[in-house]
Amino acid sequence: MISRICTLVFCAVFLLSCTPSLAQESGGVELVVWTKSLHGTIAGKPVQVTLQATGERITGSYCYEPCASRDQAILLNGTQQNGKIALTETIADKQGKQVASGLWNLVLQRDSGKGTWAAPNGKKNQPIVLTENKSDIHPFPYEIRVWASAEPGDGDDCSPPMISEIRLYKGNRLVQTLPTESQGTCGMFLPEIVDLDFDDYPDLMLAQFLPAGPNIPYSYWRYDPKSQKMVDVTEEMSDVTSPNFDPAHKIIAVFWRASCCSHGVTTYAWQGNHLVQVETAESYLQPEMINGKIAVCYIIPDYRDGRIEYPGAIYQKDKGLSTAPANPENCNDTSPGDFLERTYVQVWSDQPPPAKLKLIRTEEVKWRKTTGDGGKPLYCPDIPVFNNGKIERHLLKNPDQCSDTPVE
Repeated sequence: MISRICTLVFCAVFLLSCTPSLAQESGGVELVVWTKSLHGTIAGKPVQVTLQATGERITGSYCYEPCASRDQAILLNGTQQNGKIALTETIADKQGKQVASGLWNLVLQRDSGKGTWAAPNGKKNQPIVLTENKSDIHPFPYEIRVWASAEPGDGDDCSPPMISEIRLYKGNRLVQTLPTESQGTCGMFLPEIVDLDFDDYPDLMLAQFLPAGPNIPYSYWRYDPKSQKMVDVTEEMSDVTSPNFDPAHKIIAVFWRASCCSHGVTTYAWQGNHLVQVETAESYLQPEMINGKIAVCYIIPDYRDGRIEYPGAIYQKDKGLSTAPANPENCNDTSPGDFLERTYVQVWSDQPPPAKLKLIRTEEVKWRKTTGDGGKPLYCPDIPVFNNGKIERHLLKNPDQCSDTPVE
């Protein structure tokens, strides 16, 4: 699964002379927002740092390279005043409670930063030297501010302010206003700079709200280099939730969930100014014989290397049919009769990416007439089961899985 490209990485010019909370009137407040991804050293040791500003508040994290996992991230929280940033870093103690592990005093320039790290007791000081990570797209040409219903609260505030406008400035001159509606959950959503259409110019998106599932809706704006304005394409991209951008293949992949037992992937590509669907795939249940018992494996499609794939599915190889070793987390002893309408075995021909996989055939559930108690006719499911390189048929005779009447 590809990772999000350029997520929360702003290349906007950071104007240190601006006051973080620029305007406050009845009914709202205008806040400067920015996010910076930086690399550098603390006491000569290489680090990766992410900082995010919302008005006067600064949050973020850092890790010592190679930053192998999120568990290595050290949290940062503090404020900025007149270009000076004061942060407290925290780590989890043995009881899982966040405790202070260091104090930062930092000054950021346009694309770099310098400062000091100090031990909580003040007895130890180390130099901090940082440089902003550069993206492959053009720098965002404007300073970004948002019009919010109030100043954000602390990190435990689960009723964050609502954003009704994104405001783009050059210097202190308002260039464009982008109406929107965004309500975060336990924290404000902030604008993200991404390359929506893979033209190497920076575009904008902003999460609208957090639904019960993973399908987060966004508002989207494309940058028009001719007019130097942002163009609203939210309606054009209305089906693109929680997007993943693949610039190598110029594909947008959406991983979605329709219910507890239905997951899928849909891919999109731009044709001129229009976004078109490339392909889509949904999860299904694949019966397999594992350790002498029929198990149901949940096959969830994925997106890799420019195409949709099916990890764990059945593939036609030179020597016959095969599948990857069963993942115990995706296979269980649940009766296949529980979701017969989505139970089948698909056989795919594997071709080198980015060529699409070719579906060779599908073995579906069939219904066979049999005899129940007292000679009463029953119609029971005959299911396909993958077993040691072959597809077999197994008749399920549990009365709860059968029908008294014919099944189409």
